[in-house]
Amino acid sequence: MVATREWVKSSDRSRPKLKLIDEVLRHRSKYPGNEADLRELESLYFAGEIFSFEQTLHRIRESQKIYEGNRSHYRLVKLDALRETLAYDGCEEDWHNAEIKHVSYEKGYDFERIVLGIKRKQALYVGDRTHEDVLFLDSLSLTYPGWNDDVGRAIDSHQRGFEIKYDRQRISENQRMFEGDRSHPRLVALDSLNLTYPGWKRDIKDVEEKHIGISFWWVDGINADYRALLKRLERKQSQFKNGVEDMSSMNPFQLQIVETHWTYPGHKNDVKAAKLSFHAGLYCHDLEICQIRQMIHDEDFGSHPALIKIDEVRQVLSYPGYKTDMKRAKACLSKNGYHSYGRQKIDELIEGMKNKQRAYDELDGSDGSDVPSKAIAKTLDGVASGNLAQVRRWSGPMRFLPRLSFAVPMCLRRNTTKQSVHQFGGCIVCLDAPRTHVFVPCGHMCACQSCSQKLMKKGHKCPMCTQTVSMTMEVFLP
Repeated sequence: MVATREWVKSSDRSRPKLKLIDEVLRHRSKYPGNEADLRELESLYFAGEIFSFEQTLHRIRESQKIYEGNRSHYRLVKLDALRETLAYDGCEEDWHNAEIKHVSYEKGYDFERIVLGIKRKQALYVGDRTHEDVLFLDSLSLTYPGWNDDVGRAIDSHQRGFEIKYDRQRISENQRMFEGDRSHPRLVALDSLNLTYPGWKRDIKDVEEKHIGISFWWVDGINADYRALLKRLERKQSQFKNGVEDMSSMNPFQLQIVETHWTYPGHKNDVKAAKLSFHAGLYCHDLEICQIRQMIHDEDFGSHPALIKIDEVRQVLSYPGYKTDMKRAKACLSKNGYHSYGRQKIDELIEGMKNKQRAYDELDGSDGSDVPSKAIAKTLDGVASGNLAQVRRWSGPMRFLPRLSFAVPMCLRRNTTKQSVHQFGGCIVCLDAPRTHVFVPCGHMCACQSCSQKLMKKGHKCPMCTQTVSMTMEVFLP
């Protein structure tokens, strides 16, 4: 069996994105490194990573324009004008990083931030400290341990184009706490706890660090995560005092994780992590991940929409390396769940497997590679016997074969043995030519040669039942 990259090269490449790579980009791209970028673009297509494919396509096009001297894009015009005003050490490196961001992302992610950072660096270089954030930092009278490092990090964030609202709040709160001011609502709630269990002082210190840290400065006051953190301390105190851990304060999703009887490998660590977690908004997500891991362990592929999708695509895969791709999809689902990023990633992996299978199905055998005789025999046996599950499993490599003859299943036969396929009626698509082709795996013999070929190019759908099909085969009576 040929290696994956070899059969991909020799497969049918009439799909629009592959034609774009072969017929347009390979001829137009001349900039240094274009071959590696084109290989990456092809890999992203077969991986199903739509967003990354579009961004890489943008990078290839913009890199070629810059190579040809075309800098008419409005972001490059802005960047070139800015270059003439720069003098600080490292300005050329920053300028090139901004250009890379322009090339890498069609929407210009981070480009504006980097340009803003360049302007701020130049302002500080010439002694301009009139920016609001810089004025605030200059006005502070700080004495708490480590304030120099905190201010340095804030200045660095400012020079990289970030807003430092939360840095300002944390620095101010650090100074207030150092001076003995514990009037912040989160500290008031923490100080109200009556803790005596071993290690409570260490836990209080940990909560104080989280209070000062970035986790809780996105919102004012006490949020759900901070409440969950305090409840964790209360449960420890209850267990120390009564000998039994009080579960009543747990989030319902968190409680379900703790109380469910799991059997998949690693479930004990997941339950322990759920008990210690204070990210209230993630409890539902954590529960789903535990459930998915249990389903995969139990080989239950019918109880979750993502596992149903994975199982459906598994039924029609036969290309070299598909088992590795299936393992990768399951691992991704087990790690990320099926919300937000996890859903996007799984859908991309499934689309990538479909792209590979379509390419593998459409191989014409021109590269001299062989199809395993077992695959051919199994497919022919399945079609002849009407065993569609067998056809589905082995139909992938059939594109290697020339036009095939096989015994028509008994359900298609008439009383006489010498009859024409014309007697099965006309094509249900064009209503003109006779029915000559059967769709696999659904088994419907309902179209002529011309219409079956058109249908396969348009969307791989049977015109009678609209089921996705992997191939069509011409019927010859014995």
